[in-house]
Amino acid sequence: MVFSPDVPVISRPALHSGLLDMTVTAGRWRCPPGEDCSPARFAWMYFLGVIWIFDSRILPVLCLILRHGLARCDTRTRCDVSCIGEKFREMPMPAGNQRKHNPYGPLHAMHAGLAETIGRWIDSEGDCATAIGSLQLFRRDAPSDACACMVESSVVFVVQGAKQLLVGEQAFAYNTERFLLNSLDVPARSQVLEASPQHPCLGLVFKLNMGVMAEIIAQNSLPPPRECVQESSTTLGSMTPVLLESFTRLLGLLDEPEAIAVLAPLIEREIHYRLLTSDLAARLWQITSVGSHSHRIARAVHWLRRHYAQPMSIEELAAHVQMSASTLHHHFRLLTAMSPLQYQKWLRLNEARRLMLNEGLDASTAAFQVGYESPSQFSREYRRLFGVPPRRDIEGMRDKAQPSRATIFPN
Repeated sequence: MVFSPDVPVISRPALHSGLLDMTVTAGRWRCPPGEDCSPARFAWMYFLGVIWIFDSRILPVLCLILRHGLARCDTRTRCDVSCIGEKFREMPMPAGNQRKHNPYGPLHAMHAGLAETIGRWIDSEGDCATAIGSLQLFRRDAPSDACACMVESSVVFVVQGAKQLLVGEQAFAYNTERFLLNSLDVPARSQVLEASPQHPCLGLVFKLNMGVMAEIIAQNSLPPPRECVQESSTTLGSMTPVLLESFTRLLGLLDEPEAIAVLAPLIEREIHYRLLTSDLAARLWQITSVGSHSHRIARAVHWLRRHYAQPMSIEELAAHVQMSASTLHHHFRLLTAMSPLQYQKWLRLNEARRLMLNEGLDASTAAFQVGYESPSQFSREYRRLFGVPPRRDIEGMRDKAQPSRATIFPN
């Protein structure tokens, strides 16, 4: 097969060795200087190459079909298709240089595809759990004020619109170019920055499994990142086509429910690997490295979430994670923007709010159930956090017919 007068015939063994992909499609068919090469022309050349790979006997037949000014063939399966390009150049093309062009590159097209898929699964404002346990979708139709949420270890992608997460005094704004990484379960405030009914803010939340991260690092002997990073539970990463492609395939499994049990774990593992080779690798290494300060704080957070209703002292918690009380306090505040006792208090008050709203408990019963011994102390701390007394807060939320905003996923 000859793709131009000065290119020799390429043998089938060479093509079967895999050279076609890189040499024929990328190197043999180049757009001549000054020419206007359309995808249709390239598609024809690639089609002929595919035909040659699977059965060279078909190629002469194809060339005979195209013999009227398109190609010249003989019985030795040699086909000079250089004239095909000349024929294609005669096809009508847009005037001047008005070819369709995507100025945003592959990311824009991938975001558009993901937005279309998410829009099919969630057609009204809210959060949508999926058949894949680690994956949740969200939609917001208008900008919002910052509202409280508990953010789990996760990555949050926005494929249309923009959002912001406030952790302590730090603000992390993310959109289609930057994604959010949370390496710990932390209290925060989430805000929608760009959204409208015509162009809603659409995205997904993918829950991380730090055990899988550590396993991938150990089994594949991944080299540790050289750069040092500041300790923080939340950071931003750069969106890349290879990472988005993994999420596109994971989302595509929602249309194949019978394949989820088999394929979802494989794609989820790939996503963890992609994150470990992204620009956030150093942060993920830091949180998964056994014995590091970040790993010990993660253990402390896990213990507090399981035992928030129990009495707790800093010394006991420090001993549990094998740190001194002062070191625990310092690194805990760095990673969560609050002290361990403040973290426990936040967990108690939000759980009490959920019990009153969703299970109909009164303030005193809810206070005792989450670990408070004094209803008056509970009411004071509740008002300090939410701005109103417990009863008025719950009545206001019921009047608005809204679920509690203290959810485990960013709003």
